[in-house]
Amino acid sequence: MKKFGIRILLAAILVTLISVVNVPANSASALTLDKKHAAVVIDIDDGINYVVRKKFDGSGAIVKPKQENTYVLAKGLYSLCIKQEGYYQSKQAFFVSSADLKKEKVIQADPQLMAGRGNEPTGEFFRWNPEVEQNFYSDDVAAGEPIDTPSLDPAKAANEYVNSDERIAYLTDAVAKSDNLYMFFIDEKTPVIFFTSEDLNGAGSLEEAAEIFAASDKLKMYLQCEIHGNEPVGGEAGMYFVSRLAGQLGESIKPNMDMYITPCLNTSGHEAFARINEDGIDMNRDNMQVKSAKMRAVHGLFNIIMPEVAVDCHESHYEDIVSSAGKISHLDDVKVRGIENTNTAADIRKITAQLTEDAIADGNEAGLRTYYYNSSVNSTTSRGYYGLYNTCSMIIESIGLRSGKDHLARRVYSQYVVTKSLVENVADNAASIKEMVAADRAQVVEKGKVYSKSNKFVLKHGLGLTLKSYRPVVNIYGNVVSNGQVGKRSYSKVLKTRALPTAYVIPKNAKNAEAVATALRYNGVQVLELREGTAIKVAQTSGKRSAAKVGRAKNKVFADGAYAIPMDQVGAKLAAASLEPDVYDSNKENKTETLSYMMNIKDLFRYFDANPTESLSEWL
Repeated sequence: MKKFGIRILLAAILVTLISVVNVPANSASALTLDKKHAAVVIDIDDGINYVVRKKFDGSGAIVKPKQENTYVLAKGLYSLCIKQEGYYQSKQAFFVSSADLKKEKVIQADPQLMAGRGNEPTGEFFRWNPEVEQNFYSDDVAAGEPIDTPSLDPAKAANEYVNSDERIAYLTDAVAKSDNLYMFFIDEKTPVIFFTSEDLNGAGSLEEAAEIFAASDKLKMYLQCEIHGNEPVGGEAGMYFVSRLAGQLGESIKPNMDMYITPCLNTSGHEAFARINEDGIDMNRDNMQVKSAKMRAVHGLFNIIMPEVAVDCHESHYEDIVSSAGKISHLDDVKVRGIENTNTAADIRKITAQLTEDAIADGNEAGLRTYYYNSSVNSTTSRGYYGLYNTCSMIIESIGLRSGKDHLARRVYSQYVVTKSLVENVADNAASIKEMVAADRAQVVEKGKVYSKSNKFVLKHGLGLTLKSYRPVVNIYGNVVSNGQVGKRSYSKVLKTRALPTAYVIPKNAKNAEAVATALRYNGVQVLELREGTAIKVAQTSGKRSAAKVGRAKNKVFADGAYAIPMDQVGAKLAAASLEPDVYDSNKENKTETLSYMMNIKDLFRYFDANPTESLSEWL
């Protein structure tokens, strides 16, 4: 009892020594605050479940209220996390600043009812605090464009996106406005739009339309949108781009180029708001194994058309970029990047780098924060895959993934501005790009005819060249901190290579041999079937996936026959990226998505005789 009494006395003395400030009498909290805390009142409807957490991104410890909906918080960053059945699960950032201390601060909650019809986020998504949203994400920047895509319909739920019927109706309306637009389907929900001066009205199928489309002598460009279903702005911008092709934009580029567009490739993922498709496949890592029927169809079109330019449209998120002091290292609207893999011809890489710089400049001029997308040399992605065919391959990533439909018009506009820049630039240089791509593809075929130690495939790249562009740094209080040039490194260093054979050979009795051959064919690679008893000189592969070895060439009889992949073909680099067991650039990100992982290393053989397509024909 004596010790307890002493503690009470000390506590009373301590209280008298601390300067205290009472929240004004009209406050709902009526709390006594010291100079290091604020009373934060959450203004929210009754019956809505939520918690306050100690980090801005919805992580961190839960803070307990001092009174109902009232918290005593120190200076710092927090989040208001709503999780209520029938409502969207959101986590909204807010802060307590020095100016808020000793006062009451009201945080206005915005619980939003779900539609329950699909095409909307079902997991948590992030929302910026009003200071960032109002100062840096105004939709006014898009005022010059009548963005009218279905997801912006005010009748929809707060975060509900376009459904398949609405998408097709919107595209049907756009196609009806132009004699140069045609719509065909991969399946009943997945449209393919062709923009061309060729007459496709008589085409009885998608494949027939593609063949007529491919026959024209104009440059061909592919715009691939929403391969990840939880990145809907790529698809929304793709739809809007098609509508603009029906007007002056289409008229201006028509003389020089044709285009085909998949406005929403992952329709099942879109409906479920999931990155993967209905079979659980990440389609943007399925370019080599082509487990997905949709990707087999996409590659079938690519093989018919062989576009000189391909652009893959995505959406990224921005949740991990705020320091504890509230500094936001970047708040990009949109990012863009060309192909970096040095297995793609140098002049292709150079033109995509220039297209990137011009797109960044055009985006910034339009009032957007535009920057370089992340470096990558992973060949299982669409950007990497198309580049192996010496296609001018690009990627666009607007920023807004996991943010519901906040500032949606701005996000659509940002994708459209960069896409338009790329398209107009390509149209202006169509003849030279077409000639360059044709020459580079022909060189791959020519080099594949004769074995040379100098004809190498790069297995591993390293970061080297640093690109620089203006990138504003802001803070969570809504202020610009700086606006200088910020560097972004590129995979320009070559760290590991291997000389290419004139053909790869896989025994027919090897593990998954037929499946590997089938996948290569879906990807446009020529595969020869060698008969039983084929006797040729080959070198066997051994070692580990981290470091494969090539043995000495020896005579070998393939008793059950074999599959041969000659390298005097346009798809030679793709074949190498698919089959070499130690392509570090792909393996480090996606360890099982190349065709090599379907095989045993020892079942990959290498052939070195000249003119492989011809010299192997005697064994067909």
